[in-house]
Amino acid sequence: MPHQWSHGHFYWNELMTRNAERDKKFYGTTVGWTFEAMPMPDGTYWVAKMGDHMSAACFRSPVPSSTAFLKAGCLTSRSTMSTRG
Repeated sequence: MPHQWSHGHFYWNELMTRNAERDKKFYGTTVGWTFEAMPMPDGTYWVAKMGDHMSAACFRSPVPSSTAFLKAGCLTSRSTMSTRG
């Protein structure tokens, strides 16, 4: 498994979802992630973990979308995909 910050690998994903509980259950079952709550002023930011390694996060949002972060040399690239429906 590549190091979390190694060149050319995604190192963080954020899922903005209308139903965080449903998505936590899905990713917990399919990927094996556990989730740790981080209370925020607007709700809860759920950090997804594989063992002690933080892998991603999800939180409730009225507009679902996903953001992925990719390490590229000395730069970090960010890609966002939004789904409306």
